[in-house]
Amino acid sequence: MEAVQYEFQQSLPYKKDILAATTPSALEDVVIALKQEQAGRSINRRRPEASSVVLSLRDDILKVADRSEVTTLGERAWTPAQRFSGQLDNTAFAYFDKAGNYMGQAVPFNLGPNGILETRCGERMWRVTATIQGDGLSDAAPNTSLLLLKRNTFSSQWCAGDAPDGSTMQSASIYPSAQLFKPGDPGAAADPSTFTPALVTPWFNIPRTDFYKSTYQDGSSEELAGRGLYGDYVLLFPKQMLDAGFAIDKVEDVLLRIDYNSVDNLSQ
Repeated sequence: MEAVQYEFQQSLPYKKDILAATTPSALEDVVIALKQEQAGRSINRRRPEASSVVLSLRDDILKVADRSEVTTLGERAWTPAQRFSGQLDNTAFAYFDKAGNYMGQAVPFNLGPNGILETRCGERMWRVTATIQGDGLSDAAPNTSLLLLKRNTFSSQWCAGDAPDGSTMQSASIYPSAQLFKPGDPGAAADPSTFTPALVTPWFNIPRTDFYKSTYQDGSSEELAGRGLYGDYVLLFPKQMLDAGFAIDKVEDVLLRIDYNSVDNLSQ
């Protein structure tokens, strides 16, 4: 019941029946009801739909301000692209593992239900795509490799506010190292607070009009598919890429498009 409840993002009224069952037939009645919920393939009689959210690393995540017309003494009159290029390679964005090993340059961010997303529910991540904007990024290839890390604890919105505890968000965790069918294996206790990476291979300077199209999927990844959309992310420029000569100081922006499935949850 909890598995169906999670996938359909709405609470179901069968918990008392399950706990009070004294015969297999009583449980079978619940199983039949759960199958009926699944067979409809809808949530609150509404079908899931695919959509996407596009984030600018410069404008939406870091919110780099425009200083191109600044007149303050000692401050450079730089555009957001110029300021972003100078910031990304800063030591403030250096990323290290638990052992203190340098992993690359990274920008952490959190994604929540803002804007039109407030009218949706049951949000499930499906695919992530990226493009890097800037001149002189590489002379060797038209693309490169980035890692999008997503925390193993994530959330999405309950549909119709129909949560067992009255909350608006449903949270869940994944234990990547746990072997669920191996007796006595509890998995790693720290897994829910760590991250799982997805390898993205963004092409350079894809026009925004093309990047926003759902048909554009070059270099995308589906490694995080099925997880709740909301939570903590880290966009990482790996050390290996930087060591190979990638000109991170020439990056003017990175666009991320996250494709997801969700259900209409507009108030009646």
